[in-house]
Order: sequence, then structure tokens, then C-alpha cells
Amino acid sequence: MEAPGREAWQGSRQLQTTTTVTNEAEFQAAIVSGAHIILNNDITLTTAITIGADITDLKISSLKGDGTNAVLNGGGSTRIFDIGSGAAVVLEGLDLENGKGPSFGGCVHNDGGDLQIEASNFRDCVATGDYGEGGGIASDGGSVKTTDTTFTDCSAKWGGGIRSWGGSLTTTGTTFTSCSADVSN
Repeated sequence: MEAPGREAWQGSRQLQTTTTVTNEAEFQAAIVSGAHIILNNDITLTTAITIGADITDLKISSLKGDGTNAVLNGGGSTRIFDIGSGAAVVLEGLDLENGKGPSFGGCVHNDGGDLQIEASNFRDCVATGDYGEGGGIASDGGSVKTTDTTFTDCSAKWGGGIRSWGGSLTTTGTTFTSCSADVSN
């Protein structure tokens, strides 16, 4: 059975609170609330943001005074999100950059969750290691839906921009530029 569309999914959600965060510590703390988290600052992460199966109602969006997307930066040393089975997450208006994940997902590893991404950008993300799957996103089960999103300069052994297996993947208005996969390594 295919996951419901964003409109149906949002209609069933009852976001309890809205939290604005400005740094990594606040961001990590806000994740457990299952709220609408608004980033009004660029944040460089030192560790991946883990979204567990118990988080079934989370939206992360950007609201910067200059009108640009907030940047979540992995600093070239960590993936940005680990999403657990059963989690439901919407990412909207974000720039995810310099994510580096071991094996699965340079920026995002979706391990069976429901992930929806709108009007966002993935740049310079890499999945490394023997498996090296999904430079931007690796999705093992669950669902991924991208709308009006770009992937630029993402790389992996399998699936430079996105690698999805055992679930559903839907892309609308999504572009991939200079993404690469090299299974010979």
C-alpha cells in the first residue's frame, strides 16, 4: 500500500507545538517533541540528528529573516538525519550540505520511516564505505517523497542522489545535477 499524499498525511496530523531553534543543542532537544521545528539559523552538526520510531508527527522547516533556506551542515564528517522505522517526518525549505555517512545515506538514512521533502536542496553529500548507498538519501523500506528539491554534487557507490529499496520513492519537480555513483570502487 502506498503512503498517503502530503495533503492527506498533513490533514491527519495535529502538531502540538512550534519550536524555533538556533543551534545544534536546541535542535537535538526539540526533536523529541514531535513538533514543528523552525530553523532560523544555519547549523553545523557534530553528530547526526536521530529521529526515532516514536516520533510520528515532526516537521522541520526554515524561516530566516533574509528569505534564504536555513542550512544544516554535516561539516563533511557526519550524516544529517537518521530516521527510524515508523517515524513520520516532513523537511521543508532546508539546505542539507556536506553530509557524510558511513554506508547508508550521506545526508539522510531513512530506515523505514515516512519522509517527505519539499523545496529543499542537497549539496556535496557522500555515502562512503563498502556499501556506500545514497549520497543524498538512502532509504531502506518506508517511503520517500521529494517535491521541488535539488540534489547537486552528491556521490556514492550506489545511487549518487538517492538509493531506495524495499519501499516507495516518488519525485516531482526534483532535479539531480552532477551526482555520481561508481560501483567500481
